[in-house]
Amino acid sequence: MSKSLYQLFQIKQISYQYDLKFVDQLLRTKYGAIEVSKSTVEDLKKRSDV
Repeated sequence: MSKSLYQLFQIKQISYQYDLKFVDQLLRTKYGAIEVSKSTVEDLKKRSDV
């Protein structure tokens, strides 16, 4: 299976070398991602453990 996925990746010729600025922009624009603090994530984790 991984061999066929790799072949598809090669056929599509998708660039796999992105810088952090590009990835940040992509996540924000395409997926509506926002930056949250570490304490917020820790708080959400504590709530899900209950």
